[in-house]
Parts: sequence; C-alpha cells; structure tokens
Amino acid sequence: MEPRPAPRRIERAERPFLNEASHRALLGLFALTTTACDPFSNYEDGEYHGRQEAFAEIAKAQAEAKTAKSPEALEAKTRADFKAKLVELEQAGYTVEISGINLMVDTTGPLSGQTLTDLEQLQQSLSYSSSGESGAKIVETATDPFLVLQQQIAETEKRTTKKVDVPIYQLKLKPTTTGITLTVTNWLTNETVTSADITALNSTTDDYTTWHGKYDAQLHDVLQAIQQDKAKLAKTYSQLLTDHGVSLNAMDIMRTHPGQGMETITRLFENEDVQRVAINGFKHNTLAKNSPFIAWEFEAGETAELLTTGSPELPGTLTSVELRRSNYDTKPDWWHGKPISETFTDQYGNLVIVETTVSNKAYEHSGEQDEAYSQMISIMVPTNFLDTMGRETEALSWSVDLSKLGIPEMTDLVYSHPERPVLTKELQFGFKFNVYYQGEDAQTENVYDGFYDAAMRGSLEMQYAFYGFDPEQQLTKNILIVPTNGEKNGYFTARNSATIALTDAHMNVRESDHAEVMSTARHETGHALFNHLRLGESQAIRDLHKRLSKDFFKAIDESNWETNGFGGHSQDNATEFFASFMNGIMEYRLEDKLRAKLTPATAAEYADACKTVREALTKPLKQANGPYESIDILIKLTEGERIANDIVAGH
Repeated sequence: MEPRPAPRRIERAERPFLNEASHRALLGLFALTTTACDPFSNYEDGEYHGRQEAFAEIAKAQAEAKTAKSPEALEAKTRADFKAKLVELEQAGYTVEISGINLMVDTTGPLSGQTLTDLEQLQQSLSYSSSGESGAKIVETATDPFLVLQQQIAETEKRTTKKVDVPIYQLKLKPTTTGITLTVTNWLTNETVTSADITALNSTTDDYTTWHGKYDAQLHDVLQAIQQDKAKLAKTYSQLLTDHGVSLNAMDIMRTHPGQGMETITRLFENEDVQRVAINGFKHNTLAKNSPFIAWEFEAGETAELLTTGSPELPGTLTSVELRRSNYDTKPDWWHGKPISETFTDQYGNLVIVETTVSNKAYEHSGEQDEAYSQMISIMVPTNFLDTMGRETEALSWSVDLSKLGIPEMTDLVYSHPERPVLTKELQFGFKFNVYYQGEDAQTENVYDGFYDAAMRGSLEMQYAFYGFDPEQQLTKNILIVPTNGEKNGYFTARNSATIALTDAHMNVRESDHAEVMSTARHETGHALFNHLRLGESQAIRDLHKRLSKDFFKAIDESNWETNGFGGHSQDNATEFFASFMNGIMEYRLEDKLRAKLTPATAAEYADACKTVREALTKPLKQANGPYESIDILIKLTEGERIANDIVAGH
C-alpha cells in the first residue's frame, strides 16, 4: 500500500477572496459585535471612505426596516392605504358612504369574565343612549377600518350595485387595571377625536347612582365629540378627493351649508309628531356602478347620530321630500275627524300631497282598541334649471311652507344643485321642449339625437290627446335625462307637471329603440297629467284602482301590452294605473290590441275603467278645452268601452 501523501499547506496568498456581498455582510457583523475597532483601517483613503459610506447605507437600511416593522409605522401605512383605496373606489364609480364606528378591543392577553362583561356593556351603551335612542353606529369587532372596507369590497363584487359603507372612526377599547381606556381616532385626519378612562364599577366601594351618572356623562361626551367631528368630515373628504383629481359630484357624504336645516329636522321630531324625514333626488354623477338616485332618511329615534348644525347639501338635484307623522291613542291636532287626501301648491311652487289615515287595532290581551293616526306628506319639488352649460353648479337652498298643515314654514332646509341644459328644440304648432342631462357635458355625445326627438314626440302625443294642438296649453316642457351609463333599469320619475325624467340607458342605440323611448315619455307624461288634473283627489279613481284585479293590471302593463314592451307596475297605486292605462289606450289599432290581450273577465274590467276615467276627466278637460271641442282622449275612452263590452258579449 502506497503511503498517504502529506496534506498540502495553502499559503495565505492562495486563498480565494470573499465575494463583495459576503464581504459587506461580514463587515457589518464585525462592526455590530466589535468595539474600539475600525474595520476599514487597512484601506487607502479613497477606498476607505467608499467602504464607510457603504456601511452607513447598510446601517440606515437596517434601521428603516426595524422602524417599518413597528406597530406605529404599520398603522400609518394601513391608514395611507385606507385613504388611497377610498380615492380608488370613487374613481371606479362606487357609492362610498362615510359613516359608522369600527369597534376594536386592544388587548394582547386573555380577558377575564368580568372584563368581557364590562366591554360588552360599554359597546351596548355606545350603541344606545340612556334615553333609549340610537347612539353610535357600531360595526362589529375587526382589526381596523381598512379591513372592514376590504371585506365590503369583496362582498360588493357579488352584487350589481357597487356601494360601501365606510366606518371612518376607530374606537379602541383597552382594558386597564381600573377599567377601560376608550380612544376614538378619525382615519381620514389621523387625529385622535377624544379619549376617556372609564372606571369599572366596584360593587363594594362605589355608589351605583353616582358611578352610573359619571359613566353616562363620559359616554355622552364621547358621542358628542364624534358628532362634532363629523361636521368637519365632508371638508376633509372633499379635500382628499380634489387632491387626487376626483369630481366632488361623486361625494355621497353629507356636506352642510350655514343654515338651520338639521335643527329644523330635530324640531320636527320633537314638536310635530314627525317620525321620519326622507330626502330624495338624482345624483349629478355619470359613474356606471353608481345608482343615480339619492335617498337620505332621518329617523326620530336616531337623533344622537344627526348633525346638529347646518343644512345638508345633496350631491345632485332635489326631487322630493317626505314627512311621516304618527300618533297613538291621543288624537293629534292634525286629525280632522276623518281620513282625507288633499293636494295643494305652496308659495314656493312645491306640490304637496297629503294622505291622513287612522287604523284601529285591538290589544292582544285586553281587547281594547288602539287607534293609530298617521299622515304622509309628500312634497314634489319644482325643477330648478340653469340657462348655461357647466360641469359644476353652485348648490341652492330649498324651502317649503306647510303652515296649512300646522307645521311652521321651513327655509333653507336642504341645498341642491340645479339642472344644466343640453338643447332647446321647437316643434310643430309652436310647441317647445328643453332637454337637460344630469351627467357631465361630454356624456351627451353618448345619447343618440333621434332619442331626444322620440321622447318629445311621445310626450306630445299624450298632451295632444288631452289638450289638442294649442301650445298655450303645453303642460310638459322639460325632459330630464338621468345618467346610468348603460345600466338599464326600470325607474322613471315624473318630477312635476312641467318635467319628465328618463334614464339614458333607455336612450342607447344598442339597448333601446324609438318605440320604447316614446312609450316611456307617454307614460311619464301620464303621471304629469294625473298630478296636474289632481286626479289623486278623485275618490272614483281610487275606488276603481281598488276593485281592479291582478289579471287586469298584468294585462295593461307596458311589458305585456306592447311588443317588446318595457316596465309598467299599474297595480302599485292609482297614478301608476292611470299612466299605464292612458299609454295603452293610445294604441293606433286599439280594437286589435284589446281582442289580443283581454279575456271576457278583464274586458269587463276594461270597460269599467274606460267609463270611470272618462267621467273623471270630462269636467276638467271640458273646462280647459271648451264645452264644444272634441277631445281625443275622451273619444278613445268611449271607443275602448264599446270594444270591451263587445268582447264581453262575445261579438
């Protein structure tokens, strides 16, 4: 066996050098673990300084990485991401509603049973005030508002309407040795709104009444601080949007103007038996995923959540306001001995429709009668139009005089934006229409001009039938186009007798046609005529609607009556019945249509409807047109009654 060779000694100069990364890491480790030693002492001056700068960069990066992992830095990043996501959602067309408080328990260890009880009691106390009214709107426990926002976004992906309700406040509850520390933070401003140290009840040493009084006072101060901070939210949020180039028309958060609007609403709740105030309108917004409608509701039981100053501003145009009054057992001053329906116009041009009713219900155990009085006050707001085009408009105040109903005149109750014109067009016989569009001006390019003409012709057809060819009697003069950016829906609103509204989804060449637009315009003009002729006050019309059958309503709805028809919900109420019924009877080949759509049973109802409506229309139309003039709609109703009776008789 050959002897094993002796191990070769590698001289120092032959050893391989470390690569650059390893060298730098080793230097960093050496510097961190060695004192009174210079790791760069063997380098020449230029190389020495280069290595020293490299080392300084490494140390800086390590320090930044350590700082970035701190709880404070992570929370700051989350808040920045939160605001960035809000801007992104607004740009993407989401309806972003800023409200709510996110409740978070800040603890690192297990909680005792008593602490859990205290936390639960505190949550309930914040949700409901001591007077029983609703307090803070608490979102269930989560890590932070950003997490809640992300969860809502994930949920909205499953729905067609993109809407998120953002909890803008984070309310931290941190158990302490003596109770709970409460801190409220505004995630838009990154500021602490308020804080309080809630001392737990000590049943041995504390007087309960004294303790509970202090407890209620502290919670009241917390809710009041949040409420006061909310008054500044709109300004903060609008600044966030404008800083990122987002139109303020997209805002759904409540902005306020100097005024007494919110104070007025609170007084209505306290002094006038009003239980609910609903403010409705159209948004000035062209974003596809948004609903074009505004619906703000204020409830008497939620006064703790309401702003106490200023008048609210809608992100669009006000269309109607509703007040609901109710009283139990005691007859209110606004009850006049019997149910009534009345309509009047106030000094500001608002059309006010009042329905007052009473219901009797026996108590379950005693059998005693419980009388519930209710009154619905619907206020149709006159349309306010501008003379010039423009993307942004200044909000104007709205007032209403309900002194006739025992409610004080309300001035500057709410602010909203006027409509902007698209075009004015004169038609035959001197008739003229103004067309307005609620989207951005550039969006009008998406509406085919032929649809504007179809809407005008449809409205005129209905008006000709009632008032002939006299332009002095033109009732509907304005056509409002509401933006939905291609999202087809079935909502059409007759604003007042002078204005009808159609969605632009029905004015898209790929989604609609002239016949559908004309039918929609006729239907809405039917609503305008119903309001103008005050047919809501006609007991005969209301009784007729009550006795007609579901089969009849289904037969006359446009979706069934017309070829490729759309919409119609005549069963809902008398005005919807009237609009669909009038639209249908305008059919050119009426007899062919009636024989195709009616059974003997529904034909009998059709004859009844023709006779009742004709009798209700004859007097007001004869007064408007002259007693000897022929009126097309009365002729049509007579013809419809005759044909329907023939069908019943089997002819």
